[in-house]
Amino acid sequence: MKNRRVILLLGLAGFSGLATAFVARNAAEQQPTGSPVVVASQPAELGNPAEMAQLRVTTWPAEEPTPQGAFADPSQLAGRVLGRSVVPGEPILESSLLPVGSESGLAALVGETSRAVSIQVDEFVGVAGFLQPGSKVDVLATKTQGTAAITDAVLQNVKVLAVDVRTTKGDGTAQQAHVVTLEVSPRQAATLAQAENTGKIKLALRNPKDDSQSRPVQMVLGTDVHDLRF
Repeated sequence: MKNRRVILLLGLAGFSGLATAFVARNAAEQQPTGSPVVVASQPAELGNPAEMAQLRVTTWPAEEPTPQGAFADPSQLAGRVLGRSVVPGEPILESSLLPVGSESGLAALVGETSRAVSIQVDEFVGVAGFLQPGSKVDVLATKTQGTAAITDAVLQNVKVLAVDVRTTKGDGTAQQAHVVTLEVSPRQAATLAQAENTGKIKLALRNPKDDSQSRPVQMVLGTDVHDLRF
């Protein structure tokens, strides 16, 4: 009787050992293998801090090469700014970021030799309601000379950096003013400032595939047509 009890205990111990080994092996097979890679959990736009993408770590499959320039720890991205827009699940790479030390916000969107200039556009005379960052526009300026109204295409194929809607008060009433920020060269910035100071500004939205530069056009409207160039 005693021997049977010993044999039974030994059998149970052996079965328990086999079961434990099976569970451990099965868990090891199910455990993903590969390299840790930081990816985005939320979409984030160019110029935003990398943290805006809600960074998380995922395991990159061992059978696939790890993306060049990938990060293994979100802390490595502290203070970094996105150099392009990212989507959920996309690995954050060094090539996706602006150089170390770059500032976030509008400054990150402006080219090294460019300037950001904001102008106010009336939604009833412009295309502010249809503009978005990345749009290309021509800037038309109209000024009055005597009895004639002269309209010039002062800038062409200018990139829109930002579109904002602000509430302004005039004569005791509130109205919406669309503020559009354009990326221009220093010389274009001076031209734009002068045009805005001496007349009215209107934006003409361009087809994104149209990079052409037409010859200057001046339309003079009034009792007489003084000048018309195409």
